[in-house]
Order: sequence, then structure tokens, then C-alpha cells
Amino acid sequence: MKVLGLNCGSPGGNSELLLQASLMATEAAGHEVQLVRVATLAIPAGRPGTLPPEVPDDRAWLTEQLVESDALIISSPVTSRSPSAALKLMVDRAFGPRVDVAAVLRMKAGKQGDDPRYNTTIIDDRVLKPRVAGLISVGGATSPDWLTFGLPLMHMATFSMHIAVVDQVQFMGAALPGTILFDEAAMDRAAAVGRHVAAEIGKSFDEAAYHGEPGVCPVCHCDVIVPHADHTECATCAARGELVIEGGRPRLLVTPDGRARSILTLAAKHHHQDEIDAVSAASLPRMSEVPALRARFDAYDRLIAPERNAP
Repeated sequence: MKVLGLNCGSPGGNSELLLQASLMATEAAGHEVQLVRVATLAIPAGRPGTLPPEVPDDRAWLTEQLVESDALIISSPVTSRSPSAALKLMVDRAFGPRVDVAAVLRMKAGKQGDDPRYNTTIIDDRVLKPRVAGLISVGGATSPDWLTFGLPLMHMATFSMHIAVVDQVQFMGAALPGTILFDEAAMDRAAAVGRHVAAEIGKSFDEAAYHGEPGVCPVCHCDVIVPHADHTECATCAARGELVIEGGRPRLLVTPDGRARSILTLAAKHHHQDEIDAVSAASLPRMSEVPALRARFDAYDRLIAPERNAP
């Protein structure tokens, strides 16, 4: 089995050191491992295949590594309470329908049903194989309120491929490069992430067991919640329930219907795909109107850009 490590921080930084400790443990369990430094990849704006040939674009390469993998271990520093820009850029620009399980299943069904919309669609069945993931977040702060969105936003990298997160951990107090090495317990905990991923690799989303600390939400085990008038919602996965205090700790009591609302479920992903399809279908008949409507905006030229030195 192949485990892909994604370092979304600086090369050789604390996030990479923790990731390496995790990958070493996974490799010791008998799996093949590879490490990618996401921040060094070229991930430009614009649809893949539509950019000028001189624009570097590593997205097709990254997609190949993703679909070839059987598990992911993702590590990121926390900056301004959230994961690195490299992680968010990867999710926003490199991920998409090609690695979205619900979209691929829909395209596959359409192709098998001779839907003309999918005549030329290339479907990669490797997207559909089960995967598990471990998440590692590290920040320099010693106060949790500076790290609030570290792990929750890292889940964005697992949503579309329907990957089961089997362990996750937030480290604190590593403000300078390499200083996480002073914390032997942290390095041991990172290695445990690798062992837990190795233990669950190959299992389906529903079969994979969670090994990390339980969170307020029993579905994604994150702690950020959104209160509503008649229910409380997990801000990470959208599971719904009632917030209670048990043993001095908050807990989200999730009903079966509330669990079904979680975007971690395949049913919720299909519901989201239904929404996208409905919006697109409603807009298509009017697409011919767009050029005339946008003409005055195309003519409004106030763009500035930095001058580049000739190579």
C-alpha cells in the first residue's frame, strides 16, 4: 500500500519533521511512503489544460500522486489561526471534480447510461478506492485560541475524495524551525499517527476506526460548532445535534438524521452534487447572455501589475 505524505509547510520545518516521524512509522509497518512538499509545487489559477505552455503547472502530477495513493498523511503549520496557504491553495486549485467521489460516480453512471454530456469524459476509477488519512497541525502558540481552525480546515483536503480521517492531532509551542524536536512526546505522537494510518489502510470509509482524541463532534471529532435556534451544527462537517455538557465537557449529541447531514457522508456529497447540477441547469439556457452583460466590465481596465525583469 502507498502512503502519500503532504507537507504544507516549509521544507525542513516543524510540520515536515512531524510528517517524517509519521511516515517512518508507516514505512516500518510495511507500507511504501512518499513525501511531497506542497509549497514548492506550481499551482496556478485557471483551468488545467487552458494555460499557456510556458506557465508551470504541477496539478496533473499532484492528481496522479493522489489517485495512486491508498492513504494520506497531511501536515501543516498554523498561521493566523488556520492552516497554511499552501494547503488551501492545493484544495482550491488542484482538487475538483476529477478527484471528487460523488462527481466521478455521477459521471460514471451518466457514461454507462449513454448520457451525451459524458461522451468524452475520462473517468479514473482509482479515485473511488477507499482511503484513510491522518492530520497533523503544528503552531507556535501555547494558547489553543490561536490554533482554532488548524485541524478543522485541514479536513477540506479529505472531503472530496471521501477519505476517512483515522487520527488527528494539534501540536503547540513550536515557534522556531526545528524546535518541535525538543518535544519527544510530540514526535512520538506523530509516529502514532503513522501507525494508526497503517492499521486502517485499505478499509472502507465506514469500516475505518478513529484513533485520535474524541472531539465535541462525534462524527469528525473537531470542536468548532455553530449554534442555531433549534439545533447546533458542527462547523467542520455540518453534523447536527444538541450541545450538552457531560462530565464537565461539551458534547454534540447527534441524531441519525443529524449524522446524515454531515458532509462526510456520501449521501450528503450526492446532495451537494444535486445542488450544483440544479444551479448549472438553471443557468445554461441564459449563458448566451453573458457576453453582452459583461461587456462594460471587460472594457473597465484599471488593472495594475508588478513589472517583471526579462529572463
